[in-house]
Amino acid sequence: MLSRFKKTFKKQDMQGSFIKVMYRPLGYYIAQKLSKTQITPNQVTFVSFILFCISALFFSYGNHAHLTIGAIIFQLAYLLDYVDGSLARILNKGTNYGRWVDNAVGRIGSIIVFLDGAPAIEDACSQIRNRRGKGIEVVPVYRERKDAK
Repeated sequence: MLSRFKKTFKKQDMQGSFIKVMYRPLGYYIAQKLSKTQITPNQVTFVSFILFCISALFFSYGNHAHLTIGAIIFQLAYLLDYVDGSLARILNKGTNYGRWVDNAVGRIGSIIVFLDGAPAIEDACSQIRNRRGKGIEVVPVYRERKDAK
């Protein structure tokens, strides 16, 4: 089983140790279960993209509960990014198109989350800072100019 798990690694696995310890094994486990169904790697990639968009929506609200839910959904989307690659390698269905779509979805999903959620996260952190007098520092990403017409 360990040798099958290691075969799902990319040729040059350059990711951090947390990813290797947490996301890779969990993604492989889920991919093994999905390999017994009719679900394709591209379908998993599509679900991952939908989850990225949903997490961005939750981040945009900016309150603590929505930020927490958005972070959990973002982590699920990120995990599915590993599931689709492992599933493709388990099923021996890896293609250049699938690799490209997987890469594009991961990057576009992260950009959507960042652009949609950054202003709300910045506001939430400034509220924490204002209540406690100190707190998390966030570099302003988006700020409307008061003198702009």
